[in-house]
Amino acid sequence: MERFSEKLRQSRKRVRLSQSQLAERVGVTQRSMTNYECGRAVPRMPSCPDFHDPQPFPLISSKSELVLP
Repeated sequence: MERFSEKLRQSRKRVRLSQSQLAERVGVTQRSMTNYECGRAVPRMPSCPDFHDPQPFPLISSKSELVLP
């Protein structure tokens, strides 16, 4: 099973964004993005998630593609 960190890195590269660019778009530091991709940290889920949203972490679609707002 592929880990979140691997999916995140692959998806980011697929859409040709740097770690800094993706970090800026999602509102985290580049260091946090590095930690996510290296598996040293995982992003916090929203404190009040929308339970009607079938996708709890909207950055990665069901097809393992990066989804940006």
